[in-house]
Amino acid sequence: MKAVPTKSILDIEKKYKELSPILNERGKRIWAATEAASYGKGGVTAVHRATGLSRNTIYSGLKEIKRTTI
Repeated sequence: MKAVPTKSILDIEKKYKELSPILNERGKRIWAATEAASYGKGGVTAVHRATGLSRNTIYSGLKEIKRTTI
């Protein structure tokens, strides 16, 4: 697995802290999935570490994005 740099994880954490109060559960899931996808390999783990969201939640968001973009 490709490691996402610590600075990037801190950046993800900062964005999540700013956005999470205004997002509902679906919004958090979709945002987390989009963020993870932007990092490629290792992105799900990075977002999980930065946000505390479960990997299953992030993977669900990735599946949801795929369903809506096909």
